[in-house]
Amino acid sequence: MSNYFSEAELYETQVRTVYGFFVAKTYDKQLAEDLTSDVFTAVFEQLRQPNHQVEDPQKYLYGVMRLQWLQYLRRKYASQEFAAEDVEDFAVYATETVETEQQKSLIDRALPYIERLPSSQREVMLLRFRDGLELRAICKQLGKDMNYVKTTQRRGLASLKRLVEGAEQ
Repeated sequence: MSNYFSEAELYETQVRTVYGFFVAKTYDKQLAEDLTSDVFTAVFEQLRQPNHQVEDPQKYLYGVMRLQWLQYLRRKYASQEFAAEDVEDFAVYATETVETEQQKSLIDRALPYIERLPSSQREVMLLRFRDGLELRAICKQLGKDMNYVKTTQRRGLASLKRLVEGAEQ
């Protein structure tokens, strides 16, 4: 280990940064805590190895953080499991081709919450659900690729769910 950092100093100076990174990426505080713990555990295990030399523990920590994030993504997308909360009634109702009164009412009730979303999520959600555009049309209108639109829509749905749950409490 470098003379510049003890394990405690490294942890104290970097834990907020690592945790903040994972919260920003996952929008899930519990998962962010788990990933942060995994990062520091892996770093400290390596730094305690007798023949392991690290010139800059902070850079090493960030490398491990990135690797933990990529491993998490691989596990998440390899399992192809979808939790019940991932399937939103709002998304199902709003994407039907024939709009019923129930769907219109649901969209109208969701609009005040959609307006509170971050601008990129709000824009995609309004184009998709209020205006009824297909994903390809949204890509073309925004000049973005399909991955961006799908990811932004998914994040928008997750944010919308949190907003609605917060309002119910």
